[in-house]
Amino acid sequence: MLGHAVSKHKDWFDNQDAAARNLLDAMHFAHLHWINDKSNTAKKSAYTRTNQQVQVKLREMKERWWRTKAQELQSDGDRHDMKAFYAGLKAVYGPHETGSAPLKSLDGSVITDRKKTSALGRTLPICFESEIRI
Repeated sequence: MLGHAVSKHKDWFDNQDAAARNLLDAMHFAHLHWINDKSNTAKKSAYTRTNQQVQVKLREMKERWWRTKAQELQSDGDRHDMKAFYAGLKAVYGPHETGSAPLKSLDGSVITDRKKTSALGRTLPICFESEIRI
């Protein structure tokens, strides 16, 4: 899969994506200038200063988002609005997904399909034979 993973829950970065992206772009720009001329101490100090400022601002943005989200959840709890309270928790932490990953053979093919269930008993010893020496 190429690109960024898609999160299934709300995150502090979602609401402030443009501002955070601008901060990160400034930091990457300063880093690129320093990397292109490693012997220049002024560029290194500019990058270090920019990096520190970006980290501080991103932490402030994150803390502000969490503080606001906590106040929303607290007010829902104080009003005994459990539907909104649990909806807010689910939005932040995401839905609980249950399930298991498919079992794959050494060549990468899935061997837990219903069609191959009868072959599973024959395949498992072969798969684990290379891992476990008796």
